[in-house]
Parts: sequence; structure tokens; C-alpha cells
Amino acid sequence: MGTGKRFDGGKWVRKQTDIRTREELERQDREFIAQHENDPNSELLVFLIKRTRELGYVPSATEITGGQLLIDRFGSWDQAVIQAGYRYSKGPSKLKKTQRYKEEYTRQSRLFKQEREEKKRLRAERAAERQGHRDSAHKSQSD
Repeated sequence: MGTGKRFDGGKWVRKQTDIRTREELERQDREFIAQHENDPNSELLVFLIKRTRELGYVPSATEITGGQLLIDRFGSWDQAVIQAGYRYSKGPSKLKKTQRYKEEYTRQSRLFKQEREEKKRLRAERAAERQGHRDSAHKSQSD
């Protein structure tokens, strides 16, 4: 029945955390777009300038929430960066290498661990309750 491979719980947790992280970042991007899709280009450029100053370098589109909106609005990430007054020479960063991803992954990892611990606690409580009911039922039958 088995495939001969052992279950790697750590790998499973990392994969689940990665999925949760990507879903949350996508949700944040959708929310950003919904909130800012009608902003004038000048406000989007101010946002990009602010994020660039906060980071200390010109980010790639994957490094900031809303990067896709700037790409859509300006035609490309390079054009958005140039319009903001910067020179862009860095290629796109892989999402997993961005600070944004790493921070959200850490947050999701903590949340996932807390949720798993809570599920274990609830299962243990239910098992104890069932055992208590069985013990009292067994005691009643023997009386």
C-alpha cells in the first residue's frame, strides 16, 4: 500500500507554510489594487518612492505590495521605476528571496504552529471527554 517513502513532516509543514504565505501575499496585492486602482499615477509614484526610501534600494515588483498595479499602470516595472526618477538595473527577484515573503513566511509559520497546537489540544480534550463518558457509562452498567 505504501510507496516506500517515509512521510517528512517538516517538509509538509514548510510546503503548507509556503502555500499560506503565497495566498496571503496575493490577498494583500488584491486588496492594494482594490484600494488604489483609481489613484492617479502621481500617487502611485509617490508610493514607489516612499517604499524605495524605506528599503534603501530600488525594489523589484515582487518586493512590494502592489507591484503588479504599477506594472499594469506604467506598462512595465522598469517604466514605473524610471517615472519615479530612479535607474533600474536589477532583474526581478524571486518571490521567495524577498524580504516581504520572508516576513510573511515567518508570520504564517507561527500562525500555522499555533493552529496545529490548538487542534491537538481540542482533540485531546474531546478524547478525554469521550473516555470520561465511557468510564461513567461502564461504571453505571456495573452498578
